[in-house]
Amino acid sequence: MPATEYLRTVVGNHVLNNIAYTSPEDLYVALFTAAPTVSGGGTEVTGGSYARAVITFTETATDGEFENNSVSISDMPEVTVVAIGIYDDETAGNLLAFEAFSPVSVATSDTYPINAGVLTVRFV
Repeated sequence: MPATEYLRTVVGNHVLNNIAYTSPEDLYVALFTAAPTVSGGGTEVTGGSYARAVITFTETATDGEFENNSVSISDMPEVTVVAIGIYDDETAGNLLAFEAFSPVSVATSDTYPINAGVLTVRFV
């Protein structure tokens, strides 16, 4: 997953310029109908009972690489999902990383699963 300009800036300033950065208490996974870019944007899914879900990451055996634990988003609206993103807030906040992929159609009331290890964030 590419890190956004926001994440690169806050981490870079924190490490290299001693500018304080407080890590978010939780991270949230979001689904998109139009993919974001490293500068943000995109169109997040809306409708039905869609809501971002808490997601966690575990460091892999490769230094600087982290993979997600499984999570799912239930009660989806009928929609085509083209990207997934990680935010630092449940409803607003900053997009930290994202991944675009081939369109996936989701039916009303379906659950969108995100299996463990599907999302990899690399700091290498």
